[in-house]
Amino acid sequence: DGQIEYHDLVGPNGLFYYVRKMYRKSGSAKQFIPDIHRSKEAWFRYWDEDGSGGLSCEEVLRSMVKTFNLSSDQQTLTGLRNSLAAMWPFFDDGSGEINMDEFCRPDVGLGDTLILNLKLNVDQETREREAREREVR
Repeated sequence: DGQIEYHDLVGPNGLFYYVRKMYRKSGSAKQFIPDIHRSKEAWFRYWDEDGSGGLSCEEVLRSMVKTFNLSSDQQTLTGLRNSLAAMWPFFDDGSGEINMDEFCRPDVGLGDTLILNLKLNVDQETREREAREREVR
């Protein structure tokens, strides 16, 4: 009928996701990953590459690795994978994916839980490093 519907633009396999996918593949610009601390919604939408409205456990893990440049730190990666697997059932409604609401729910969503978990891990690693440095002195 010559009209463009909303789902044709932003639905799964819509124009928005096609353009974003092609733009990322082109490598023509540095990728801007939204700050998960400032906008969990923007971060979720960025990593929901197919526009399905959900992220699988592996997609969340990959997203965290890329967001926080964790790929070279095997210990942190293993800890994140184990933590994510342990907490996944508390957030997943049984669909196998986390939707926007399950991720962004204030204070109790997966997003805030991951942020807190990463902060605690970083704080613990900092304390351990500082303790080692004091021992050397």
